[in-house]
Amino acid sequence: MTIGDGTIEGEFESSEEQTHIETDFTDVDLHRLGYLADAIGIPVSGKLAGHIDVVIAKENANTQGEIALTIARFTLGAAGAKIAGFTVGRIQAGDLTLGATVDRGTARINRFASNGQDISLRIGGTIRLLQPIQTSSFDLLLNAKFSDAFKT
Repeated sequence: MTIGDGTIEGEFESSEEQTHIETDFTDVDLHRLGYLADAIGIPVSGKLAGHIDVVIAKENANTQGEIALTIARFTLGAAGAKIAGFTVGRIQAGDLTLGATVDRGTARINRFASNGQDISLRIGGTIRLLQPIQTSSFDLLLNAKFSDAFKT
């Protein structure tokens, strides 16, 4: 599938026993994925690249995989956007990297970091992957530090 200048290629297989997602992203413009902004409640932009290969099995011992993604020039929000009831402008988060390993039903965030002009982000923790996927549970810690320039 072509999205602007980028591509998303992959396979999705689902059965009663497991769901397998294998996807490659190349220069995907997040701004063009309007449903992403709808899902998280704020506009986002940047260029997504990377690979996901995850099997989510009925038996947690068989759930495994790897996630390696980057978002170049990642931004959150837009002029007049509301986050948690507050109006904020565009927040430049810089280049974001995400690395996770999935083993025996748990995705461990090995790296989730950005260091942008306006904000530095770090996330650590685990995600317990279950089938169906919407029943998964999250145990994450977010560290967000705004730059002094952004605060003024």
